[in-house]
Amino acid sequence: MKRLLTLLATLLAARLSGQQTALPWHYRLRAVELSIVPDTAYGLQLVAFPSIGSREQPARVVWLRLHPDSVLEWLNRAAAALQLPASGGPLNAMQWSPNLRPLDGQGGFLLGRHRKKGVLQKDYGLAAADSAPGWEVEITGSEADSVLRLLLAAAAVSKVDTSSAGVPDERQVDQPAKLLQQERPRPRGGGAAGRGAAAVVALRYVVGLDGRAEPGSPQLLFASVPGNESEATRLVLEARFAAALKSGRPVRQLVRQVIVWP
Repeated sequence: MKRLLTLLATLLAARLSGQQTALPWHYRLRAVELSIVPDTAYGLQLVAFPSIGSREQPARVVWLRLHPDSVLEWLNRAAAALQLPASGGPLNAMQWSPNLRPLDGQGGFLLGRHRKKGVLQKDYGLAAADSAPGWEVEITGSEADSVLRLLLAAAAVSKVDTSSAGVPDERQVDQPAKLLQQERPRPRGGGAAGRGAAAVVALRYVVGLDGRAEPGSPQLLFASVPGNESEATRLVLEARFAAALKSGRPVRQLVRQVIVWP
């Protein structure tokens, strides 16, 4: 935990001084494809789904939008909560920190340490989900340490623009935007995808009142194979939707989509 407290102090100092940090945005783990996306309008974004080679379906995405101030404050509380063993409970189990809630209030992010015979162990783990119940993504060991460092570094250079954050997602409207028509992705010639490996692109964009993705709104969150990004953006911009409804009126909606090349 001393390492985490030291890291917190370093990142807070960097944020206060306006220092910019060079960030890798994609992290490939043993079982999870993870992107940590710093954003100056929608806050820090964390996107995770099963690795391409796993048995899980790649279209199941955990997508969290976090307030960067909450991330930094949460680390302080999490480190304090995991310095001493909690009273009660099983002697051999994971002891979890308080939950880091995303901006929409559903799901969250947890830091934990294993207890063995009631004693907290050195290594810790992370768990993330965008809905309840249950945790969708669990990361342990050195991978958890690396992910936590990326998460906090991204928080130091992210912010929330309240004028842009007002676009609701599917959980904040009465009737979400519905995809009516979209082409299948064109096969790629050559490259990893051309040799039979699956390829995945995850995007975020805004569907407007006219049922079209707003130009300039698509944001790449993850691409497993370089070169598919422009095709995924084309599919999104040419697609047709039924606009989202709230209180009986069409509204703009933030949409997340995963496009898979089998």
